[in-house]
Amino acid sequence: PDYAKEILEIMHGSFSEEDMLERISDYHENDIAEAFELLSEAERKRWYRMFGPEQIAEIFSYIDDPDSYLEELPLDEAAKVLSYMDSDDAADILDEMDDSTQEKLVGLLDEESGHDIKMILSYEDDEMGSRMTTNFIVIHNNLTIRQAMRELVQQAGENDNISTVYVLDENDKFYGAIDLKDLIVARQQDNLEDIISTSYPYVNDHEKVAYYVSIVLNDLLNDEYEDIELTTQLKNKINSFLHDLELIEKLDDSQYNDELEQLCLHALNFFDELELDSEEIDILIELKKDFDNKKYRNSQQVNESEKYYDDLMNKYLNGDPNTINQMKNVMKNLGLDENSLKDK
Repeated sequence: PDYAKEILEIMHGSFSEEDMLERISDYHENDIAEAFELLSEAERKRWYRMFGPEQIAEIFSYIDDPDSYLEELPLDEAAKVLSYMDSDDAADILDEMDDSTQEKLVGLLDEESGHDIKMILSYEDDEMGSRMTTNFIVIHNNLTIRQAMRELVQQAGENDNISTVYVLDENDKFYGAIDLKDLIVARQQDNLEDIISTSYPYVNDHEKVAYYVSIVLNDLLNDEYEDIELTTQLKNKINSFLHDLELIEKLDDSQYNDELEQLCLHALNFFDELELDSEEIDILIELKKDFDNKKYRNSQQVNESEKYYDDLMNKYLNGDPNTINQMKNVMKNLGLDENSLKDK
């Protein structure tokens, strides 16, 4: 059947607006989009009003070049349509518009939509960030199968990209991913852990440091920061950072992480001296806080373990030989040589 033709007949019919909307609601948005492109501009403007921004946003998602149609709307109405679209789709549309129109539309968006769209727009087309989306499902790894399904259904109301479910650990860090079909066929008594793919590719916090530091440094070299005079001394310092990044890439995991944490600190100090401000720098600041918090927690754990070991040792020296096995376990956790007990 030619659904687009059927829809056009309804749109051009003598029905009441309410009757037309009810009849068209039986069709898929993809078919409505096909018919929509065959209307005149005057006819489309009538249907913009009748459909409302939420349904127009859904229809636009099935049109190849919706930016030309969005320009037929007043700016405030266009902004409402964009706010109902997936952030990555909205960013793609805005990217096709002139800078002035783009800036006005982004300024009219609600805070949440505006933040997500501006984040995606901040990346160049050849950068990984330009391919990002905020349309995804995320759950924690401590849920049961039933709880995971309930969470999926709840989030699917806002995010329809459900083919992959992303999983976080107890620290809200990326843990893995679940294929939707595996979650659907899982039995209630199954363990969620068994269907989580922990080898799913992702960028860890240390890789993010290398990525975002290089973005800021290259933006400096490309004069993206208009208030910064690119002197020879400044160029040399930037190139020194970039050279350090290349060297760090060749290190093993342990050294790689330690060196990137140090580089993050030095880079932030450098950016602060230049009084730079950008979303990339904000992300680096948050990463630095995470590194510091992790070091603090690790230090606290070591201190507690050492105190526990000292208490056990005192008990042992005071004639309590039953503590020896506990001491061995603690020493193993601390990376101490078990033979050192013989000298006590």
